[in-house]
Amino acid sequence: MQGSDLVSWLHETEHLSDVLRRLRAAQELTLQEVADCAGMAKSYISMIERGQKLPERDTLIALLLAAFSLPVPLANRVLLFAGYAPLHHRALAREAA
Repeated sequence: MQGSDLVSWLHETEHLSDVLRRLRAAQELTLQEVADCAGMAKSYISMIERGQKLPERDTLIALLLAAFSLPVPLANRVLLFAGYAPLHHRALAREAA
């Protein structure tokens, strides 16, 4: 998946659930694989993808970075789309060190 794909998906939909489902499908991941990578229950991931639950910011970050392996700039686009504050690159660098 390329960054331009994600950007166009964000313009094509109004729902975060659609973006997350498309991310998973584009990376050919199962619900269980996403759940395992993000440290969440498969049923919770399914509810998010169906629009039944709206993930909190930290949950969404775990999905974007751990499960979908998005680079921070693309993760920030999704966070903003969902109405959350973006990640700060410097803060992430300090945490990783």
